[in-house]
Amino acid sequence: MSEQRNTQILKERHGRLLVMRTADHGADRLLAVAEQCFRAHPVPRDCLSCPDETGVWLIHGGRRSDVLGVRLVNGRTYCAKLIHDRRRRARARTVIGLNKGRLSFRNGVEVNARGVNAPEIMGYVEQRPTGLSVVIMAYVEHQMLQDYLARIRSAAPEQISALEREAGSFTGVMHKNGVAHKDFSARNILVSGDGDSIDLMIVDFEDLMFFKGQTPSARRWDNLRSLHRDTPGIPTRERLRFLRHYIDELGLKATPQDLARRLTASWVSGSREGSSDKFSMLYLGRTRLHRSRANLIQSLQTIAAIQRHGVDVHVYMPPWPRSLDVRKRVRELGVTSDVNIRSSYLLHPRFKFTPFVRHHKRLLTAANVIYTRVPELSVALADAGYVNHLEVHDTQQLIDRGLLDRVIKHHQDGTIEWLFPISGAAAQTLIRAGAQPGRVSVAPSGVDLEAYCDVPPFNPEHLAKPRLVYMGRLNNAGGLQVFRHIAEKNICDITLIGDQYDEVADHPAMQVRPFIAPRDVPSWYARTDIVLLPYQPFLDTVNSMSPVKLFEAMAAGRPIIASDLGPLREVIEHEQNGLLVKADNFDAWTEAIEKLQKNPDLAISIAGRARGDAEKYSWDQRALGILRCLGFPAHGGSSR
Repeated sequence: MSEQRNTQILKERHGRLLVMRTADHGADRLLAVAEQCFRAHPVPRDCLSCPDETGVWLIHGGRRSDVLGVRLVNGRTYCAKLIHDRRRRARARTVIGLNKGRLSFRNGVEVNARGVNAPEIMGYVEQRPTGLSVVIMAYVEHQMLQDYLARIRSAAPEQISALEREAGSFTGVMHKNGVAHKDFSARNILVSGDGDSIDLMIVDFEDLMFFKGQTPSARRWDNLRSLHRDTPGIPTRERLRFLRHYIDELGLKATPQDLARRLTASWVSGSREGSSDKFSMLYLGRTRLHRSRANLIQSLQTIAAIQRHGVDVHVYMPPWPRSLDVRKRVRELGVTSDVNIRSSYLLHPRFKFTPFVRHHKRLLTAANVIYTRVPELSVALADAGYVNHLEVHDTQQLIDRGLLDRVIKHHQDGTIEWLFPISGAAAQTLIRAGAQPGRVSVAPSGVDLEAYCDVPPFNPEHLAKPRLVYMGRLNNAGGLQVFRHIAEKNICDITLIGDQYDEVADHPAMQVRPFIAPRDVPSWYARTDIVLLPYQPFLDTVNSMSPVKLFEAMAAGRPIIASDLGPLREVIEHEQNGLLVKADNFDAWTEAIEKLQKNPDLAISIAGRARGDAEKYSWDQRALGILRCLGFPAHGGSSR
């Protein structure tokens, strides 16, 4: 571990440059490093890759800061964190001396003084009036812990044992000296050296917290859980070895097994056996139970599946009419198990969700996990300091409401810990906006496979004049004009079921029926021969959708013809488990139907493959993927 260093901070001005440094380091070298960093910004990043030509190269890049390597003409190399945040808020904080660079410098000096292993902090240089600032530290040949783990995972077990031994001692020293990290993850721990001779170092100094005496237990548990969630795949025995060294360093009176149980069963598979404690999740929604919305069905099915995996889920939603029978209503929505739902009038959008957060402090503090699909609520929770996880359904809505930057900011600082977009396209939008890829996991919608067990298999004899059934909102964005065009060709019998948002023209080949209860949906798929999903490019959620009706059609084992849009291509492979056509080419839809009519073998193959692929998209599989990210070793459950 690092020795304690001189903590005296000197502050001086050199023209437009403010220099803060420790007494061990001179200003001249720091100014030379800073000038090279300022000169390199904003050079395109591909020009920062050759240290021999520029003396500067990119180590890690971010939206508002970059970590650079800097080599002076005398051959000495430094590491520099260049903060180039140009937002008005950041400039104002620079003027009053509260910017991230200064905080990072002072925290880096403090953590070195406390004897915790970290790169040596040398100084801080701030440029006026641009607001650019740079924190300068010693250069260390290193890898991020997550990259090091990926490299050694298939190597000899001795390397993993050495890593866990060092990680346990390192974390114990950090907590013994009253240091905690708000984002104690594998991205913010560096590994230098290799094999048995490795050192771990903490970085991202602006996220450090300091305490008198040892770090409080609540912060210690937060750090240990975060590190566990960010390092999957470590064998149980190695995790116990980590805990043994951690306990020895802190002098705790506990066994590794006891500590593992206290970490809510997220460390040792099976450690929950014999324990009366239950992992709890608080699921917060804003859709009222008496409304018939696809997002309500998706939420309740996910909650029920999470419960089947052994998690105690408490659901809070806006109030519903007193006459509503909750259990009966849940059954109508197609959910066959009971869900623990409570109402809170403070969840109504008119209150902006902040009153709910203030009123339910005890409830929010007691939950192991807080989960929501409401971005405004997630931001309100994060603003109040409650770590939560956000399921993202509409990235365009986040942008239009001005919420994307706030969500990403809280995600980067760890208060919105995991983002669960429902499609890969939505995930890429979030990552491009600055989300941490290691804490973004795609969780597509799902289907209750058992509900479709009694749907008869696809019958190719019906292709002469197939029946098309569409269930959902009847509007032009959902492809209403496509159905009109097909009806005029008189090659199918069409039934449209749902609420009309755009006018539906009368036609003998097209019937319109009112909305039906979700539990009756499988029986209608039994009467369907071909399923059309003609979503149009101007649909609001076109870049981030994961429609439940797609997975329902797959579970029913029907040939699917879908719009050739990014999120649908993630599930549908052309001529494998469906046909993809250009969404706004109406003739292409009729040609696709005729293609199936002329080639029944293709229709049979597509239907069979779709039914097989549906197994990957059950609600239980969705819940399992979410729980694994949250660090909970789910058990129980079924193939539903």
